[in-house]
Amino acid sequence: MGESNIAVYDFGTKKLREITELDGDEINPDWSADGQLILFNTFEMGNRYSRIFVTGAGSP
Repeated sequence: MGESNIAVYDFGTKKLREITELDGDEINPDWSADGQLILFNTFEMGNRYSRIFVTGAGSP
């Protein structure tokens, strides 16, 4: 399995910006109700447990 990151696409600028750069795969992203935060899971190679993160999408 490779490494996957989560990105945000800005329709105004037509640019894609990665917001995660963790080891392993970041999966199941979901926006908070106010659109300010993203919740996601990550699986790292050799680790049998998933971790949950919350991060801001930030400004471009």
